[in-house]
Amino acid sequence: MEKFLYKITSIKDESPRVKSFELYPVSEEKRIFVEKAGMFIKIHAKDENGEFERSYSLASPPSSKTLELLIEMLGGRLTSKLTNAKVGDVLEISGPYGLGFEETKDAIAIAGGCGVSPFVGVIRYMIEKGIKNKFLLLYSSRNKEEIVKKEFFNQSFPQNIKVVITLTRIAENEQWEGERGRINKEMLLKYASNFDFANTLFYISAPFEMIKAIEAMLFEIGIERKNIRYDIWGIPTTQQNK
Repeated sequence: MEKFLYKITSIKDESPRVKSFELYPVSEEKRIFVEKAGMFIKIHAKDENGEFERSYSLASPPSSKTLELLIEMLGGRLTSKLTNAKVGDVLEISGPYGLGFEETKDAIAIAGGCGVSPFVGVIRYMIEKGIKNKFLLLYSSRNKEEIVKKEFFNQSFPQNIKVVITLTRIAENEQWEGERGRINKEMLLKYASNFDFANTLFYISAPFEMIKAIEAMLFEIGIERKNIRYDIWGIPTTQQNK
């Protein structure tokens, strides 16, 4: 496994719990070449217990030399180190990994929290390349404060790209123009009425419990397992390889 050195060029608070990190190759000759949108990389680190790695999906499009990661700061083995990271620090990474986004079919993506990261990269790629296939993103956040990439999602997207944000922990009297509550069958069918499900790929990127709930919902409406792709916090795969 070849590893590459990348320098942190930007750190931004995206929400109370999520930071975005932009990374740029230390050497132009030794850098990652990303083949598809929606892939992921691994950050390699070491501590008193030895070497370890963590996987993170790319929010940047394949054309970008700068890699963007959206990382929930959970105080874990790596994130406790990243909490104190600063611009100029160097990280050791490898990749890219994963199946990536298949641009030849219409797609419906369902994300929870910072699981939206690969779909930010997908949307950027679709706009950049002028891809005309339909793309629907259903994005679940706890509240307005925890929506990541707010400026990105506030922009106007091409007609074939639709983004729906739903909040699961919002007071009834709080002003909000989007959806409320967890993503369910009714919400999906409301916004996906113009999709041919038999010829649509479904992408789920979320914590494991949410993935299982969404998977059950998709099975209920007749979606075949072969048309579902999973990203369990940065490891896109088919179910049988999960």
